[in-house]
Amino acid sequence: MLVKFLTPSCVAALRKDHTLDWLRPDAKAQVTVEYDGNNKPLRVDTVVISTQTDAEVSNEEIHRAMIDLVIKEVIPAKYLDEKTKFLINPSGRFVIG
Repeated sequence: MLVKFLTPSCVAALRKDHTLDWLRPDAKAQVTVEYDGNNKPLRVDTVVISTQTDAEVSNEEIHRAMIDLVIKEVIPAKYLDEKTKFLINPSGRFVIG
């Protein structure tokens, strides 16, 4: 399974080890994968991560951290391309869980 390890626990680990002290306990993740006719993964189309944070952290910092420290650490680079969409907290600020 291509992305079985991209779970909210990936985000929680960064909170628990104090890498990202601004993270809070609630997180959700979803990955959309494009497959070929033989059910082999071709590429990741979309990654959605919603994570609760402190009010003081910027959207840019959240976006950068989720892509660099979560997505690119878990999903093999060969499945990410220039068309892959990264939707980080797409419904807006997530401060109160």
